[in-house]
Amino acid sequence: MAQRTSAFCFLLAGSALSLSTGAFAQDAATASDAQQASSSADSDFGDIVVTATRQAALLSKVPISISAYDQEALDEQSVRRVDDIARISPGITFTKSSGGNGNQTNIAIRGVTSTIGASTTGVYINDTPVQVRAIGVTAANAYPLIFDLERVEVLRGPQGTLFGASAQGGAVRFITPRPDLNDVSLYGRAEVALIEGGTATYEAGLAAGVPLVEDKLALRASSWYRHDGGWVDRVGPLLESGYDPTKIDKNINQQDAIALKADLLWEPSPIISIMPSIYYQEVNTDDIAQIYERTSDPDEFDYNTPNQLELPSQDWFLLTSLAVDADLGPFDVVSNTSYFEHKLDQMFDYTYQSAELNSTLVPYITIPGQNESAVHADTQTAYTQEIRLQSKPGSRLNWVLGAFYMHSKQSSYQDIISPYTDQLIRQSTNGALGLVDVFGGELLPGDVFYRGITTSVDEQLAAFAQVDYNLTEKLKLTAGVRVSDNSFKADIYGDGPLNGGPDFTQVDQHETPVTPKFGISYQADPSLLLYATAAKGFRTGGSQPKNNSIRCVPDLEALGLDETPTTYKSDSLWSYEVGLKKRVGRAFSIDTSAYYIKWSDIQQRIVLPSCGSAFIVNLGSATSKGFDVAATARITDNLTVSSSLGYNKVYYDETSYSVPPTIVTTEGSRLPTVPLTFTVSGEYNVPLSSSTDGYIRADFQHNRAVPQSLSTDFSYDPLNDPQPEVNNLDLRAGIHYSDVEFSVFINNTLNENNIQYFRAASNSELFRAQAPRPRTFGATIIHRY
Repeated sequence: MAQRTSAFCFLLAGSALSLSTGAFAQDAATASDAQQASSSADSDFGDIVVTATRQAALLSKVPISISAYDQEALDEQSVRRVDDIARISPGITFTKSSGGNGNQTNIAIRGVTSTIGASTTGVYINDTPVQVRAIGVTAANAYPLIFDLERVEVLRGPQGTLFGASAQGGAVRFITPRPDLNDVSLYGRAEVALIEGGTATYEAGLAAGVPLVEDKLALRASSWYRHDGGWVDRVGPLLESGYDPTKIDKNINQQDAIALKADLLWEPSPIISIMPSIYYQEVNTDDIAQIYERTSDPDEFDYNTPNQLELPSQDWFLLTSLAVDADLGPFDVVSNTSYFEHKLDQMFDYTYQSAELNSTLVPYITIPGQNESAVHADTQTAYTQEIRLQSKPGSRLNWVLGAFYMHSKQSSYQDIISPYTDQLIRQSTNGALGLVDVFGGELLPGDVFYRGITTSVDEQLAAFAQVDYNLTEKLKLTAGVRVSDNSFKADIYGDGPLNGGPDFTQVDQHETPVTPKFGISYQADPSLLLYATAAKGFRTGGSQPKNNSIRCVPDLEALGLDETPTTYKSDSLWSYEVGLKKRVGRAFSIDTSAYYIKWSDIQQRIVLPSCGSAFIVNLGSATSKGFDVAATARITDNLTVSSSLGYNKVYYDETSYSVPPTIVTTEGSRLPTVPLTFTVSGEYNVPLSSSTDGYIRADFQHNRAVPQSLSTDFSYDPLNDPQPEVNNLDLRAGIHYSDVEFSVFINNTLNENNIQYFRAASNSELFRAQAPRPRTFGATIIHRY
């Protein structure tokens, strides 16, 4: 920690004083345009300025499907994390893995979903991509915490032309505020809450912007801390007769997070701006929110884990940045450089799973002190450089021309420590067999049952262009293309009895993907926009360790395989979309779109049901089709109602085989995506005095249950629950007095507790899940100036 803090201070000094660090884009070249658009937005109900096309424009004028929320809207709807953004946005879902530590997440847009390989959704802090490639088994995206943001943009549909690889289904952009050269600004937020059956949650944060030299130099900095309470208890171990219900430790899944940001804006002349920035975030979790079916009673909101080991995790990232922007008359030049460092350290407890999978014993502790632990460390470092030339908005021909370079290095380290496996095997076979007989080798020093080390390097060099041409005052054509040169290299090392002995694999892949986009839009009148687009998206291929485990041989033989593959290719899709955006003054707005997506050579995980392992292949194609709609209406001067609906159906187009007649996926089988999301919000405002207004607000979310795959699919398990239906109601009431807002709230008012139980292998008797956060009561105070 001391070493990392020193590095943090060094980088902060370097960014602020020498301007020598890398940078992420702040859309600075369009800052003045954004101000002009913002003034127009005041008269257009439901509008907000966005930069999804790399130039500032009103949301209602951008011919793509997009949701955008400023900091005030995020606060009104109790948005604190990325999964809360998915809660309020149509067509986007966010899930956490039931297995592992719960840090493995999946963010999906329009049914384009995957928990393996490169991400299908781009995640950006300003213009820096921060999504991670899923190497090893525990790599996870780093999502910024929701404090001191100018806005969040959710772009639906492939964004491969302007945002490159992994924005295959869409992108989520977190845009931070720029320092103001003339005005002082202040944003402060504090919150306290109590989780029903759990412990307290509290937070405090302050962001301030101040001009240091008028019209020349300004600073904006923020600091934020949050403690989330826990609601999962640790109980005694699983026993042959059940489990020991003694509460060993209560509310174990507490979490602490900090976020620190600083931006220094320098404009030495009216035509150039230079802005170094730094962003540090750290999340420390005491233990996981994973529960076991045998030890929990969801109807009584009694969530328990029998894990006897503490399983902490630490997730931190550091993003340093520099944005240099120049006004060269007819066009602007934008240079964005960034360096991103991310590390995730986790502990796992495999005690019960090991006892069940590696012997014929039922999964309870039979040896005093019996345990099996695992240590995981995932690191990510990425340097990115983008330079763009872009025309000034407003002319008949608008264009963006750019080049992008990224060098990203990841490493994944895993040790499974299992000192009791030999005893368990001998116990279950009455001494006839031992570890060497079953797995063919002894434990590594330190009782290591499995060791996996993967290091990889992604390198991308791309050129891109997009042109908008106004045929008439109302009709506009759009065309764009991105050509990339991508290389991927990996060294994969595995050892230990579980791996079947030492194994080393080297991978070297190279691809040159091309992602075009075409569009047409018609501005029928200032309040009505019609559009249609066709766009291609892709994500790069990758590597994986070879599975040499003896216990997986029956599954591989069933698939007709001698061994698992060590590489897989990129996959791609074409998306076709039509949409409409309509505004009626400050009374009504509606954004709606319908889409049809064809996804080819899909990177799929094939789970080996007997041994619990998996590997990745390119297999088959799928179709995703649906629509999304978002509408807001001012019913009266005091009452505003908004609603969104997203419908999506994703299914395999054909039956895919490993070696015929072994079916892997069946034609018509559904992918594990939420088929329908619905939200409705209402806010009623009441003037209390000349300087005080009161309000009450309700936000309701419904997600339909994920459909089960067909029973003919190789990985089908009838006892693994699909993601259940979700019904969530949040309530908030408050007052505005001058620059201060005070409110009280109830989150998860209905105490929704639908749970998705999951087992690691088809012969497992253990079912686990992530425990949902119970009803939470709290109060928030916010100051804006």
